Amino acid sequence: MRYRLFAFPALAALAMLAAQPVLACAVAAETAVWARAYAAIVIAKVEDASYLGPAGSVAEEPAWRPWQAMARPSRSVTGKVDAATYNFARRPPFPICAVTGTLPLPGIGTEWVLYLQPDAGAGNALAVAEAFPLDFARRFDPRLGGQ
Repeated sequence: MRYRLFAFPALAALAMLAAQPVLACAVAAETAVWARAYAAIVIAKVEDASYLGPAGSVAEEPAWRPWQAMARPSRSVTGKVDAATYNFARRPPFPICAVTGTLPLPGIGTEWVLYLQPDAGAGNALAVAEAFPLDFARRFDPRLGGQ
């Protein structure tokens, strides 16, 4: 009986300690995106978005289904826009601890922040390195200011 009284608090404390590295990992992964320098950061409106593969191909949960989207830049935060549209996607493997690995399919007309880097395979044209919904990115990326 005596051990039972201490078992629950001990297990609860262990569970809380185990959760800390996961939370720290998620914060570190997301912070790395906001701290990185990019060739350009643009805000773009999604014009097309679709799931990749059948519903059961990866998981039934929509947030885990791979998708692709196409967006048209509406304004530049930094750098120059070099294309009329940009394609971006969420495909496995998803980051294990990053909160944004499970972003759902973008809605048509929603604004996303596109973080662009040169793509050596495309003659150094800019390509999307990271993409996040504007409302989400605005909370974390100080470069977005009042965008």
